[in-house]
Amino acid sequence: MPQDVRSLCGLSVTFTRSKSFYQRVMVFAVSDKQYQALLDVVLDGPMVGRWAMEKGRAKTLIDDGLVEKFVRAMEPFITEEANTVGRSFRREKNWLYPLEAVRETVLNALVHRDWTRSVDIEITRYVDRLEIISPGALPNTMTIEKMIAGRRTPRNPIILEVMRDYGYVDARGMGVRTKVIPLTRQLTGTDPVFEAADDYFKTTLQSGPVPGNVPEKQNMSLNTDFNQQTAPKTKVINLLQGQLLSLIKVNSQITYDELAAQTGQNRKTVQRHIQALKEKGMLRRIGPPKGGHWEVMES
Repeated sequence: MPQDVRSLCGLSVTFTRSKSFYQRVMVFAVSDKQYQALLDVVLDGPMVGRWAMEKGRAKTLIDDGLVEKFVRAMEPFITEEANTVGRSFRREKNWLYPLEAVRETVLNALVHRDWTRSVDIEITRYVDRLEIISPGALPNTMTIEKMIAGRRTPRNPIILEVMRDYGYVDARGMGVRTKVIPLTRQLTGTDPVFEAADDYFKTTLQSGPVPGNVPEKQNMSLNTDFNQQTAPKTKVINLLQGQLLSLIKVNSQITYDELAAQTGQNRKTVQRHIQALKEKGMLRRIGPPKGGHWEVMES
């Protein structure tokens, strides 16, 4: 079992890759929480991915860590295909939020959260914004102004060291200043909003427009298609199908009953939309109905 051992104040501390951490990821089609979510899933597992290192070759990701699981789950809800065809004669994927800024914010929530609090990190995508809430107040004498300026006051230095060794962070404390703020400003034309409270720290990113696309409507139903008049037929999916793809990316062995339970739909409805995704070439089943797994076909 891969593990890292660090020494702090004379104490040996073991960080094991199999240690489970949790993120609650939710998606809503409106600007506030409601009972019917497009996605509501708790991601658990090791904080870092498992990589294969071969001499003379680039490292290869074998198992996802929490950051990779989050990106896979959330990607259908923070991207859209452009209405125009790019140089490669394919419709390019456009991000509603800068991926590096989102990744940096999620990493900060993992590394700097208060682990004495038994509360999940909460990442919620609304129709107009993305919110990342990290349990616990800012550590020590840290303030929002000091954080933006690049001041380093890590709450969990051992976790920070491990994440740096695995290549997730550079430990210079400049991510907010050099990535989150400028990249968000460049894509969306707005600055991130930081909110520090006694029991949480929240970062809010406003969504940006997709070049050439019609802005997203404020209220979407589960049967509303994206870009129905302009997108190619094989790439038109509704929000329920996007939710199914996201859940399957997180768990390739998920069953119809589990999909039905997590989406709030009945089994027959889930089967119908799964069949539609298979006909569009976006999903396929590998192996028998029992014991097989799903494979999402990347465009």
